[in-house]
Amino acid sequence: SEWMTHWDGLLTKESSRVLVIGTTNRPNVLDPAIRRRLGRQFFVGLPEREQRGGILALLLRDEPLAEDVDLDELARITHGYSGSDLKELCRAAAMLPVREHLCNNPAAYARSNVVAAAVAPKSNGSAGGAPAQRPSGMRHVRQQDFRDALLLVPPTHAPREEVAVFHDASDGAAS
Repeated sequence: SEWMTHWDGLLTKESSRVLVIGTTNRPNVLDPAIRRRLGRQFFVGLPEREQRGGILALLLRDEPLAEDVDLDELARITHGYSGSDLKELCRAAAMLPVREHLCNNPAAYARSNVVAAAVAPKSNGSAGGAPAQRPSGMRHVRQQDFRDALLLVPPTHAPREEVAVFHDASDGAAS
């Protein structure tokens, strides 16, 4: 393909210093010709429970959470989720109170810019989904919102068997 031709052209000059870094949740879906052109391949596993807890705490640090939200429980039930998956999960959970409030108060939203603020991602890396100034009457994100969001946001990584084959083929670190 044209992309492969350009890639090959990058490596023709010895004085060129080009570093190409790529990541994927599904290494076995990549064209083998592309994988051959990568000088080294490293397997980086999914976050463990404690790491998922830290990621969730970071993503939700500015999100108004109900008292029933248990980040340790969320970390436990999100086995197999990548950091990106967790971000999408938090975003989906944070949008549930917004949608509920919109359905219950359509006239209020018609007169304001609250919807635009509610769906805009936050620049600080938190989950987004809730405005900086919440409309009065909008509830906080609850544990049930996360359970509902789990049905909407499945993990995106390759099945364990596919990852194991890739990891074995790359001898645990590089190929």
